[in-house]
Amino acid sequence: MRLIKYFLIIACVFVTGLATILLYPPALNFAIEVSGIVIDTEPKQEQDLSVTELQELLSQTNNNIVLIDVRTAAEYLVGHIDGAISIPLSDIEKNIGKIKAITMKKQLVTYCAMGPRSHKALSILKQHDIIGADLSGGFQAWWQHTTP
Repeated sequence: MRLIKYFLIIACVFVTGLATILLYPPALNFAIEVSGIVIDTEPKQEQDLSVTELQELLSQTNNNIVLIDVRTAAEYLVGHIDGAISIPLSDIEKNIGKIKAITMKKQLVTYCAMGPRSHKALSILKQHDIIGADLSGGFQAWWQHTTP
């Protein structure tokens, strides 16, 4: 009886793994050279900015940076980067028009606490032809780097 139980568990794990591979096949990332032109099949990632790079951009007198904090309103109230606009991840799709308007001819930078939510926000925005950069390490990295 115990042997049958173990066999069923192993079979379920195998079937689940197989289904995952079939439903979500691994990406084929490689470069092909055709007539001297290199075609890279690897999907391009949004640009990540370090805290130092963002500080340099923000220190420029004519910076064209739009900072969007995608954390919750409560997280934003506890602390945020000066000049950041709060648009929580849950509200990104509802605010596509607003984001397009405020980022026109400007560089968009998103951030969250550590990175996953801002990456998700950039993926959503990319579907609407809005390209931006992400603060690597999020607000936590900013806080650690800028707080004495």
